[in-house]
Amino acid sequence: MMKISKVVKLSSIAMAVAAMGLSVNASASQFAGPYVGLSAGQNTASLTGQSDIKSAYPNVKAGYNLDVGSFVIGADAFADLHTKSFTGKDLGLDARLGVPFGNFMPYVKLGVAGTAPGSRGHGGLGLEYSLADNWSVNAEYTTDKANSGSNTYKNNNISLGLNGYLGDNSGKAAAAAAAAAAAAEQAAADKAAAQAAADKAAAAKAAADRAAAEAAAKAAAENTAAGRAAAKAAAEKAAADKAAADKAAAEKAAAEVTTKTLMTEKPVTLEGASFASGSAKLNTSANGQLDDIVKFASENKDAGLTITGFTDDRGNAAKNVKLSAARAAAVKAYLVKKGVAADRIATSGAGSANPVGDNKTDAGRAQNRRVEVKSVIKTTKTVIIKQ
Repeated sequence: MMKISKVVKLSSIAMAVAAMGLSVNASASQFAGPYVGLSAGQNTASLTGQSDIKSAYPNVKAGYNLDVGSFVIGADAFADLHTKSFTGKDLGLDARLGVPFGNFMPYVKLGVAGTAPGSRGHGGLGLEYSLADNWSVNAEYTTDKANSGSNTYKNNNISLGLNGYLGDNSGKAAAAAAAAAAAAEQAAADKAAAQAAADKAAAAKAAADRAAAEAAAKAAAENTAAGRAAAKAAAEKAAADKAAADKAAAEKAAAEVTTKTLMTEKPVTLEGASFASGSAKLNTSANGQLDDIVKFASENKDAGLTITGFTDDRGNAAKNVKLSAARAAAVKAYLVKKGVAADRIATSGAGSANPVGDNKTDAGRAQNRRVEVKSVIKTTKTVIIKQ
């Protein structure tokens, strides 16, 4: 007979762990929200004095996850239908703690399972992988054990399953990919800048060494009449080289590049209503403004676009920066889909910085939840140099 009081107590503990993040403003991972799952696995059942029994079995589960900082905390109710086990079919409830890394999330779970011979501690390890916005697969190992009289009952289970998330996870995987691509682009830019600095330092050292050698040679040459003549020739050559360098610099100055800023005084602003609440998914209400930007980019082929996302000051600052960057990336993805070259667009997330409204009011916070699009166009000016 199941020990009802023990089941209730352990179930309450599992639900309390899962509820720790209810007041947190979750937004980031594609593993958050309600879900249902179906698995197939192998059960190895053990009983004192009996040979182990191995059998295939199905598993069904339903649960709910929350993003809490860098973790995912949740709970799931499950049914292990291993009818050939010494304990029969098992029903149970587990609390779950995971750490997302992109599309992967390793996790641990701990809770209670129970049929005959009563309630048992239940736990395990797993790895979940996000296939798309609302679908994932997971591999899992679980175990439970109980003593009844002189007998020890134990189940070891290995399973592979498919999960369906019922909330609005659209855009989260794309936003994560966009953020990873932006980080890779920034790393490449930093590497190029470091290489350029190293090249410049090497060139400066070579020039200094050359100047020192020339100075030593000049001093030695000036001690003889022939040396003085050579010094005169060297001076004349230096003067000629300087004249040639001055001429080249003047010709280079003939092509003067100036920068003209467009749309800066009044940038195109997509306010909070252009996105689904707490996510980077664009609503269709933003299409009109975005299509105007596409038209501008088509008419100004040399124009670069700078897209910056902002949030209000509520919630976790690091999550706000991540969400604002994801929204800027979503706007970039729309423009690229409409034909604007990706290398013309730079994105960034500023979180709650630079508010344009009062964060103490609903109207002010709505103004601060926005995405701004600005543009810079380069023009070439030709200057005639009189000889």
